[in-house]
Amino acid sequence: MKGLLLKDLYMMRKYCWMMLAVIVLFTAVSFVDKANMFFQFYPIVTISVLPVTILGYDEKCHWDVYGQVFPYSRKQFVTVKYLLGLILVCAMWLLLAAIQFFGSVVNHSGGQGDLWSFLLIVLSTGFLASGFLMPIIFKFGTEKGRLAFMIVIVLICAGSAGMTSLPSNILFRFPLSTGAVALIAFAASSIILFLSWIVSVKIYERKEF
Repeated sequence: MKGLLLKDLYMMRKYCWMMLAVIVLFTAVSFVDKANMFFQFYPIVTISVLPVTILGYDEKCHWDVYGQVFPYSRKQFVTVKYLLGLILVCAMWLLLAAIQFFGSVVNHSGGQGDLWSFLLIVLSTGFLASGFLMPIIFKFGTEKGRLAFMIVIVLICAGSAGMTSLPSNILFRFPLSTGAVALIAFAASSIILFLSWIVSVKIYERKEF
C-alpha cells in the first residue's frame, strides 16, 4: 500500500500545487485576520478533500480500472485515500495550531483552554468533510458527486464557523463546557470518519468496472 500512497503524493505534487498554494495563502491570512472564521476553516476543509481531487484524476486516466491488475485489494485502494486525507488533515492542523499558539504568545491573549477547544473543532471539521464526502464519491464518482461535494463543503464551513462565532453568553445555557463540546465533536467526527471508511470499502468492493 506504500506504493499507492506514493503514487497519490506524486500526483498531488504535480496536479494540485495550485490548490496547495491557495491553502498556504489562506493559512497565512488566518494568522492576520483571526476574526474571520472562514479563513480559519477553509484551509483544513480544502486540504481534507484533496483525495477527492486525486480520485478525479484517477477516473480521468482510468486508473480505477487499470489499477485492478495490480496485487492490491479494493479495500487497500479505499484505505490509501483515507490515509492520505488523514495525513494531510493532521499536518494542516498542526500548522494551524502552531500559528494560533504563536499568535496568542505574540498578542499575549492567553486563553489556552479556549484555543484548544477551537482547534479541536477545526480538526473535527476536517474529519467531517472527508467522512461525508468519500462514500458519495466512491459511489457516484467525482463527476456525479460534484454537486454533493459543493453542498457538503459549504454546509460544513458555514456550520463550523457559525458554531464558533456564537455569543459567549449562549454557552452558559448548556450544561457542558466549551472544552467538553469540542471533545464530543472530535469523538463524533472520528467515529463518523471510521464508519465512512467502512461504508466506502463496502461500496468499492461491490462496484463494477
